[in-house]
Amino acid sequence: MQQFPEYVPETVSQLPPFVAPPPLEIPEQEPETVDFPLPEAPEAAPVSETPETVPETVPPENLPQPETPAEQKTFTLEELKNYNGENGRPAYVAVNGVVYDVSQRIPWAGGTHFGLVSGNDLSGQFMACHGGVRAVIEQLPVVGILV
Repeated sequence: MQQFPEYVPETVSQLPPFVAPPPLEIPEQEPETVDFPLPEAPEAAPVSETPETVPETVPPENLPQPETPAEQKTFTLEELKNYNGENGRPAYVAVNGVVYDVSQRIPWAGGTHFGLVSGNDLSGQFMACHGGVRAVIEQLPVVGILV
């Protein structure tokens, strides 16, 4: 191994000049082409005027109602406030006069959901956030009506 004398320049001007290496020579070649067979395109699915991915929206009066009058427990707004999900109580919310149980829904853990508190009439907030999308509300058990 070759030994170099120990030399530490004090200024940049004392550095030896930089000598660039010779350019790398790359022989010119024609680009290689490869033909790959293209697969047959599958038959396109028919286009529906109402795609299945678009949730159905319903006016408030057509939202699910309790099955029979015997099952309809009635809640005043004051009574509904007791069902806020605190201290082991169930979490209920009212939307367009129907009271739903959100206790078992993970997004409503602790009785709150994005700043909304159960035990209240959330009709306006539901329509503003979900636009009356039926799929959102159909998943919830109906427990009564708001009077």
